[in-house]
Amino acid sequence: MSDVYILNLDQIGPGFVHHQHFPERIGTDFVLVVYSTHLKMLVWYLVSIKTWICDMGSCSIVVALTELGICPALSKTSMCVCSPMI
Repeated sequence: MSDVYILNLDQIGPGFVHHQHFPERIGTDFVLVVYSTHLKMLVWYLVSIKTWICDMGSCSIVVALTELGICPALSKTSMCVCSPMI
């Protein structure tokens, strides 16, 4: 995928929140690794809105990508917070 901001979250977001595999509902993060220390992220919250970034999701993503060897440990990793709604 060339960019997370091409996703039509208004169309696919509710499908994640209300999917049968998540009876308690779920928020969803979409992440593009631009390079190892720069990520683009788009979030669909449980309250059915798209937003730029989520603090807990950001931390979880960086930890997971570090564990997978995609982001270097003990480095500064930036998240792009460009608004997809503009």
